[in-house]
Amino acid sequence: MRIELQDFENDYRVAKYGRFVVGPESDLYRSTIAFFSGNVTNSLTPAHNNVQFSTVDNGPESTCAQSFKGGFWYNDCHAVNINGLYLKGKHDSFADGVNWLDFRGYHYSLKFTEMKIRPH
Repeated sequence: MRIELQDFENDYRVAKYGRFVVGPESDLYRSTIAFFSGNVTNSLTPAHNNVQFSTVDNGPESTCAQSFKGGFWYNDCHAVNINGLYLKGKHDSFADGVNWLDFRGYHYSLKFTEMKIRPH
């Protein structure tokens, strides 16, 4: 898996994962994320590995999905929220934008993110 991130100052970062597996529906699409490389700090694996997917109306962390405005592999909410609100850069609200904790933090919504998955 490859995740591309860009802020409004056109700083571009990439996170690559050699292993990304989405589990079956019966296990709420549990994530397996491993083997990181890239030019951004790995905010994804520590917080979102081995976690079930939650949406606003389903999943173990549905209150996080409601609070942070999108479905994701939440675990005690998030360090990465690439499905958050598009808030166009710096904002006052907490962690509800498109964010990657160790790249611009919770009070900055990224300009662009793209998650690419290649089958093996």
